[in-house]
Amino acid sequence: MEELEAPILRSASEELLPKPSPQRRPSSPQRLPSRAPENRVVVLLSNPLAYVRGTAVPGVEGALRELPVLNLEDEASKLRQALRDGADDAGVDVELQVRIATVDALRSAVTLGARVVHFAGHGNENLMMFEDGRGGARAVEPEALRRLVSAGGAGACRLVVVNSCSSEAAGRAFVAAGVPHVVAVAQSQNDGRISDRAAGAFCRAFYLSLMSGNSVRTAFDVGCAAAQQTVRGALASQRLFVLLPEDKPHDEPVFSPIPGSFCETTPPPPPSNAPPAPSWYVGRASDLCVCVEAILRHRLTTIGGPYGSGKSALAASAAAYASRRRHFDAVVWVKSTTRDRFVDDVADAAARVLERAEDDALSAQGQRPALSTMNSFSLSRRSTPLGGGRPALSTMSSSFSLRRRSRGGSLDDDAALDASALADLARAGKVLVVLDDFERLMVAVPRHELAARARCWRLLGSLLESCPNVHLLLTCSSGSGIGRVPGVTERVVTLGPLALDQTATLLLQRAPELMRRASNSDASRAPKVAPDALVAACAAHPVTKRLNGLPFAVSLAVSVLNNLFASEEAAKSAAESAGGTQAPPMQPLEALDRVLRVLDATHVDPELQRLRDELAFVVQYGQGYSPEGEKATDCPSDCEFPECDEPSSPTGEGLGARVEPRQLALGLAAVWVVRLAADAVARGTLALRLDAVVHLLLDAVAVALVYEARG
Repeated sequence: MEELEAPILRSASEELLPKPSPQRRPSSPQRLPSRAPENRVVVLLSNPLAYVRGTAVPGVEGALRELPVLNLEDEASKLRQALRDGADDAGVDVELQVRIATVDALRSAVTLGARVVHFAGHGNENLMMFEDGRGGARAVEPEALRRLVSAGGAGACRLVVVNSCSSEAAGRAFVAAGVPHVVAVAQSQNDGRISDRAAGAFCRAFYLSLMSGNSVRTAFDVGCAAAQQTVRGALASQRLFVLLPEDKPHDEPVFSPIPGSFCETTPPPPPSNAPPAPSWYVGRASDLCVCVEAILRHRLTTIGGPYGSGKSALAASAAAYASRRRHFDAVVWVKSTTRDRFVDDVADAAARVLERAEDDALSAQGQRPALSTMNSFSLSRRSTPLGGGRPALSTMSSSFSLRRRSRGGSLDDDAALDASALADLARAGKVLVVLDDFERLMVAVPRHELAARARCWRLLGSLLESCPNVHLLLTCSSGSGIGRVPGVTERVVTLGPLALDQTATLLLQRAPELMRRASNSDASRAPKVAPDALVAACAAHPVTKRLNGLPFAVSLAVSVLNNLFASEEAAKSAAESAGGTQAPPMQPLEALDRVLRVLDATHVDPELQRLRDELAFVVQYGQGYSPEGEKATDCPSDCEFPECDEPSSPTGEGLGARVEPRQLALGLAAVWVVRLAADAVARGTLALRLDAVVHLLLDAVAVALVYEARG
């Protein structure tokens, strides 16, 4: 959690956000008729992607600035486990609910009588950072925070923990609003900053002590001791947290000794078949923020960019971010294959999502909350429609299978979309559909490109018309214009190459052995984050520059590194077995030098040669690689134009059908013979004109340049 400069943040329209419907908490047989609200803990997690800082450019409100990613899920897991362990040991009834930290969520937690409110996220000495619901940050000043909490009535709230950097001013605002016990990060120590590790250690120890029946003061001392064990140097003897107000003894326990056990009422995430988001994401927070806002505001969003630029990773991250915030009732990830299988691909993906929702409901045995807090619908196995005419998911799922077997649909069969599984799923709620690798449905050969795009537009138009609740997210190397649909606004998010420092950071984080050796070869493991000096040195290395800022090229370079490290370990083991002298380990950045030699070598190990050829091909041509050494085309294997065996150009824009140089030269000569003959007849002489010769030479140069550009 790093301290932030005081930004001018984008104003969040909380009224525009979907208001969650109140959830009925499940009652267990031993707690009838309802749970006691005294020991209710609400955790608010604030992890915005970017914020807007003011700029002096006239007419521009501000530029997006990325925020460091916080490991808030780990902190929530530690808090959850501490409450669970404490409740089991002491036999105390406690309820936990984890929510995204919006202003509305804080207002609801205070108004509905949460005993403890725990905030985790970004902050600085003047502002408490909330999420605006669209990936951006919304800041609340201490005075506005005090008014917000006071208006909600803080009488039931006995404890607030503000676990964010420089949160002492925000903590005092809670005290002024009437909260008797507030824990915040001390502004006077370490410039008000706190690490994820120290915050997590304090969180677990503090809540475990509270659940044991200890007072707030005792639990605070236990938590501070645990946090200090995670730091070194001068901070090891200082308290990183402050307990407010200072003039109170804080000698009362927070949790009431109500017999019971732990229960969590956090709404489950919506069902999804999307792949997990990348565990380490570098340089795309601003793009991700734009993409999240686009899929919420527009029904059609296209992520464009060169091959290997991370379009699918961005789509998976955007889907996961929106899903965790429950902006959609379901997420359907469709891996595009061919035009003839498009409707079947969509129906299969939607059916998998429905089956996953049913499995989750059955495993919860009827005690799980509704599918979504926005548009909930039943997951039971009833055949009768729900209120409002929504059919049960099991009924829809069974009818989908019959419908898929009885009919199929291609890109040209628009009517098939009306009866597809996705159309029925969309009637039950708001659905995000991700069409990955959408260019597979196109014919990439230039002379057929317009017809193929027309079919794509007709397909998307039919899909959006048949499913009013569907929002589409496409990934396509062709970029802007592929999703053009009449009457639908397309939002295009174009990915460019990563900067050198971002490329170096991604390389180091994905190659921990390289980072360990370059940071401290004597250490047993790599640091959690690459030091700035190491990132700068790696960014200046020729290997990093040759990756062209493509994440896929970085992954190939990491594979080369891992292969080299494995060979080194094998040689080391062989030397130890033979009793010979071991080779000295590679120096900090010597591994990158060896990667450079592999890229430039003529004969290497077959596996290294395959990785080298693929990396060179991806960087040079911006296309997929086939082992035979030919360019992988975007044209499907079942292309209806068998004569179209030429790949598309790297930019996706064709230069026309190929013509042999000899044919073009003969055609050009014939044209000029006719022109010169006509000119000679008109002038009555056979002498050549100088301007005609100049035009002939210019035409020849233009033809040569065209062929050079086409490679």
